Amino acid sequence: MDALRQGIEYLGQGGYWLALSAGLVLAIAGHLVPGLGTPFLMAIAIPFLILKVPDPVIGTTVLMALVGGGNNVESIPALVAGYASA
Repeated sequence: MDALRQGIEYLGQGGYWLALSAGLVLAIAGHLVPGLGTPFLMAIAIPFLILKVPDPVIGTTVLMALVGGGNNVESIPALVAGYASA
């Protein structure tokens, strides 16, 4: 129960929401370019997150936003180009 309380406390912090927003913006911008995928964006983001972000939960939030946002945005370039998708 204590872990749940600590997790809910992160929802009230501005840094958490800023990290989530930044991760989604990076995912959308990166995945709109054909050929850039989630592994590439994560490989670029991880060194910055390790060196610059003091809280590991904030860094993990950015990575989760990159993966989640990327999975939803990856199909947009194919749809714009007119390729059929499943």
